[in-house]
Amino acid sequence: MYSFSGQKVRQRRTDLNIPLPQVAVAAERSVESIRAYEAGRSFPSAEVVARMAEVLGCEPGDFYEFVDRVAA
Repeated sequence: MYSFSGQKVRQRRTDLNIPLPQVAVAAERSVESIRAYEAGRSFPSAEVVARMAEVLGCEPGDFYEFVDRVAA
């Protein structure tokens, strides 16, 4: 199963030295929303992920990671 990783967004943004407000404007979301995505407190829609990927120069799939969930 794949899960959205806000840490990957934050890492990409900081690696490129792109300010949080620039991502927020491109994603059409508030700075607080982007902070929540990066912190894992909230999860963006596929459309918002695509907008963030565009401004950060990568693919939307780059913000997802494989999570191995074992059934209990």
